[in-house]
Formats: sequence, C-alpha cells, structure tokens
Amino acid sequence: MERKEPFELKITYNDARKSIFIGVLLLFFTIGMVVWLIIPFFTIKSIHDIISSSLLLFALTITGIPFLVYFMGFFSFALIQNGLIFQMLAVSNSKIKK
Repeated sequence: MERKEPFELKITYNDARKSIFIGVLLLFFTIGMVVWLIIPFFTIKSIHDIISSSLLLFALTITGIPFLVYFMGFFSFALIQNGLIFQMLAVSNSKIKK
C-alpha cells in the first residue's frame, strides 16, 4: 500500500473574515426579522388589532417563517464561530511555516 501525503489545510485570514462578515450580516438580518415579527403586538389599540395580530401570527406560523428566523440565527452564530476557528487555524498555519 502506497503512502499518501498528509492533507494540508490552507486557511487564510480572508476565509475567516468572509465567514465572520457573512455571519454578522445574517445576524443583523435575523434581528431585523425578529423585530418585524414582534412590532405588530406592541401596536395593539383595539380588538380589531388583536384579531389581525393573531391572524398574522397564525399565518406566519403556518408558513414557517419563525422557524426560518430561528435557523438563520443559529446559522449566523455557526458562521461567526467558524470564522473564529478559521482565524486560529490561519495563525497556527502561519506559525508552522516560519
């Protein structure tokens, strides 16, 4: 059996920055969507508003938008964490090469 070369992981600071940037962007988008979902419940002034807010919440739940927001938030934290891990790997790769 022939011997294979060890796998070399080439991760740069650019990879880390891209991952963190996309994660933070997605996190802001997620926060905006959460605020957009919550605002109708703070503007209730009459029974008609309560009914329309309940119908809105029911419609959003049926379409799965709250679950989408939850997964977007989870994914944004995963991207940020991935970027931080990429930064550590880039640092260790640069120290190994010197």
